[in-house]
Amino acid sequence: MLEPSTSAMVLTGLACGGWSLVRRGRRLWSLAIAGYRGDSVPIRLESHLGQTARFMPAKKTVRQPQQARSIRSTARMLDAAEAVFAEGGADALTVDAVVKRAEGSMGNFYGRFGDRDGLLQAMHERFLERLGGATQAAVAAAAGEKTLAGAIEVFLTRVVATVHEHRNSARFFVFHRSGDKALRAQGIEANAMFAAIFTSLVLRYRKEIAHPRPSTTVDVAWRLTFAAMVQQVMFDNQEVSGVPMATKPLVREITRFLVAYLKSPGPKA
Repeated sequence: MLEPSTSAMVLTGLACGGWSLVRRGRRLWSLAIAGYRGDSVPIRLESHLGQTARFMPAKKTVRQPQQARSIRSTARMLDAAEAVFAEGGADALTVDAVVKRAEGSMGNFYGRFGDRDGLLQAMHERFLERLGGATQAAVAAAAGEKTLAGAIEVFLTRVVATVHEHRNSARFFVFHRSGDKALRAQGIEANAMFAAIFTSLVLRYRKEIAHPRPSTTVDVAWRLTFAAMVQQVMFDNQEVSGVPMATKPLVREITRFLVAYLKSPGPKA
């Protein structure tokens, strides 16, 4: 759960170059998530501390191409980097390998990214941008459901599909963040933002939550959801327990588990 600070509240370095968290007043959190085209969908998140905040796009850290040709060239470099990693791991991800795979030039690479660290930063930003856009779409689809179970299942189905689609990028950053302080900090900030999105969705169905402290229950539900997403990144389903399970029934059973927990009245005082 996000806790408002009495000082400046800023959350930067996320998808689309980042979101800044700004206190706006009292009663509710207001969450505006920027998509690929700069559009946004407001999501209201109740805060037990009675504050209001807003996520707004922040400035990207890597120089962004403006012309269509430059955009395509940059995309080819990033696609090549993901392919090189998928085939050979982090050690294979060299500047030479990326430039050769993209059929580009060293001048273009260094002009765009500066060095390998700049490439990693751009890869991370694009990955978070994709994940942020997909999460926005997942919330928009799930919010139309009449029940908590329906909303969670739609949300998980969409997010799991995105994780699978960009699994190579996700796996790379799970490994690489541990040794890169900047990417680790960026990832931690992103985790907090995605937790807020999940919380905003679930608390729309507050009447179905029986626990006396809904904020605590939803936070734990997010932690379980996060663990399931990391599992999807790191392992194939049959590698977790030795028993194969397709994605659809897995999502359905995780949803049942989460809903049963959220609807549980909790321990007696």
